[in-house]
Amino acid sequence: MTRTDPPRTRTNPQEIRRKNFTVRIRGLDPDEVRFFMAGLADDLEGLQAQVATLTLENDSLCGRALGLRQTRWISSPTRPLACSTRPNDWPTR
Repeated sequence: MTRTDPPRTRTNPQEIRRKNFTVRIRGLDPDEVRFFMAGLADDLEGLQAQVATLTLENDSLCGRALGLRQTRWISSPTRPLACSTRPNDWPTR
């Protein structure tokens, strides 16, 4: 990716499954491409589910950590908690 390329948007599994390519005489085997893309879409779907699960777990743990900090069980109030980081806040490449 160069600086002149448009910003990349996030791809979802359904877009991968629906993607079509131009057929050429000496191109790739369409069945092989479809098989690969289906596997890629399945992998992406699994990763997105895992991110959602981990985000919920992170939110829960951050809530518990903030609660502990408020009750002064954590002796380092100057050390910030990294609870505000979410996948939607991450920069896209």
